[in-house]
Amino acid sequence: MNFQKSKVMLLLLIIILVFSGCRAIVSEPQSGSYRTEDIEFDLSDDLVFEVKDQSGAPIKNAVLTTDSLVLGGVFTQQSETNNKVIKTGELSLEVINLDQVVQEVIDLVAANSGFVQSSSRRDHENFNRVNMVIRVPAENFSEVHSALADFGDVKVDNTNTQDVTEEYLDMEVRLTTLEAKRESFTKLLDKAESVSDILKIENELNKVIYDIESLKGKMQYLDRQVAMSTITLSITEKNPVSSFKSNYSERFNFALQDGWGSMLNFIMSIVLTVVWLLPFAPFVFLIIFLAVKLWRKIKVVIAKRREKAHLD
Repeated sequence: MNFQKSKVMLLLLIIILVFSGCRAIVSEPQSGSYRTEDIEFDLSDDLVFEVKDQSGAPIKNAVLTTDSLVLGGVFTQQSETNNKVIKTGELSLEVINLDQVVQEVIDLVAANSGFVQSSSRRDHENFNRVNMVIRVPAENFSEVHSALADFGDVKVDNTNTQDVTEEYLDMEVRLTTLEAKRESFTKLLDKAESVSDILKIENELNKVIYDIESLKGKMQYLDRQVAMSTITLSITEKNPVSSFKSNYSERFNFALQDGWGSMLNFIMSIVLTVVWLLPFAPFVFLIIFLAVKLWRKIKVVIAKRREKAHLD
């Protein structure tokens, strides 16, 4: 009986030890998994950073150089960046009254906190067309796109989404590294004594600053593209009545006016050419005078030779 009790006690002791070990393993933080904002960088003279956690203890097998972060375990960046999606759309409409629809489009865009980025118009004998590039807040994209499609007969209707979240996160990581490099070079610049060292550090610092500004510009561009969606709109009015008259008398008058204008332009071109040649007139007259005089002498010599040959 005592032997069985001993076996039970031993079994319970083993279970307790195993359970305690499991809890210890679970509670232990994973090696190398830290938030970016929890990392501190201590500058050393050779531009190598020591990576520390929140408690201030150095992370083993972790070295952050000016180019990259290398961890013995797994480095996990936790970012609060939301998904960044660029929305674009393309619409081609055929309408009856172009001017009215264009005004309705402008009113619709303004009512949804958007704006017309660019607009162009082309009037032709058989059709009139307006091309517009519209920017609207991303949250209003679907509503505006659907409302635009109701303004006429839809000939082209395309929508597209581009997820740039991963690209943006990569830029954030690069920006964090570049800012750390800038801080390190700034501290080194304060410690530098020789002129050559100062020039080298300033050169590297300027490169880092340029990279930071360039990267920030790209991130701001993505932010704008994500915040404001783009819709390319083409509105066509077929067989317009008011913009291009089909009356033959008006066509004749137009052709006559165009002909007179072309003739006047031709005459004006000749006059301008003559005026441009006036400074060269004395040289031209001199050359003509010498050429005529030489030709006369040649004619006299030829005449004398013929007369002499006739007498012989």
